[in-house]
Amino acid sequence: TRVLTARDLADAETTTSADRSDDGDRNDSERHGETRRSYRTKAIHVKNCRDGAYTLDASLRVAKVFVENCENVVVTVRCLVITQTLEIWNCADVSLRFDEPVATVQADSCRDCALIFKKRDHLGAVVHATCEGSLFVRWPKETNVVNENEPKTYSKNPSTESSMTSIDLVANERATQPAFGPVTLSKSGVHETPQFITRLIDSVPTTERVIRDKDEYPTTAREMLLDRADLAAAGDADAKKAIERNEPIELDTSFARAEKRRVLGNVSFKNGDYAQAVVHYTSCLQLDSNNHVAYANRSACFLKLGEHERALADAQRCVKIEPGFVKGRFRIGLALHALGRFAEAAAALAEAETLDPKNAQIKDALKMAAFKARQKGTMGGS
Repeated sequence: TRVLTARDLADAETTTSADRSDDGDRNDSERHGETRRSYRTKAIHVKNCRDGAYTLDASLRVAKVFVENCENVVVTVRCLVITQTLEIWNCADVSLRFDEPVATVQADSCRDCALIFKKRDHLGAVVHATCEGSLFVRWPKETNVVNENEPKTYSKNPSTESSMTSIDLVANERATQPAFGPVTLSKSGVHETPQFITRLIDSVPTTERVIRDKDEYPTTAREMLLDRADLAAAGDADAKKAIERNEPIELDTSFARAEKRRVLGNVSFKNGDYAQAVVHYTSCLQLDSNNHVAYANRSACFLKLGEHERALADAQRCVKIEPGFVKGRFRIGLALHALGRFAEAAAALAEAETLDPKNAQIKDALKMAAFKARQKGTMGGS
């Protein structure tokens, strides 16, 4: 067992810059499975460790703790973690033991790991995703707790865990609706990895599916129902109707989030920040790949930025999804015109004019493209 103390960190502060080089630090970690720390933030990073035990002594004060790519390791956290946040990922057969309460543990892509607390009330929130095998949360059984109030216990070997309350969060994920899976296909056609949160709800450990609302804020269906009730009590008509109709909470928020991102793109475009608008429209399309308006709007950005080939590609994607969308046809014409393909531009703009015969911008662009096409023809295509 290696015990890391405040003296260790103080000694580390006095090491030379050569000793702190990124390459040397990384190579040493890879060879020996050392406990690493960030000198500026005093974050502890336990990485690439195998078959060992590490203790963060009570004398330490650290900002955060990271455990990455470890196997058959026990990490005991006795110190104050200022942010009360710990992250563990890509680990197998790792146990984390906490002497103090922890607000948030983030566990991703772990297999057969355990989070062990001194008592039930020390459990804050465990946010978990893509874990396999088991992910246990454990604490000593409380003798003053009535049996029927004990949370359900899952254990591979109950006889060895008789003194501990053990809850398998991976098993809880499978029991959570909608159907469990490493990757779930949303209605928008975009793959999003399910994420879950386990915490004490009325003193009972409860696992819930994390939902991102339109503002990207992480919440749950239960919390959204409570928010709806609060809105209805405050006089919100839509919330009242939803309650009267017993409308379910929409778990797939990809369309609403995509629309919010598209609106942010519109704001950036109006402000003349076309590059930022591209970022917003692209993030919209990551959630809703069939959003023809976002393609048309991003095409307009590329036209402003002088990226005419990309503008043409986006406009073509737009009309492939929605052939009757006039802005898509219009921007195909503008992109072709900018590329010097005047005859093709005139043909595309003529199609746009058919869809919106009273649009003055289309008429002017068509006249110019037709003129340029005739001029180019008269000059022998030079």
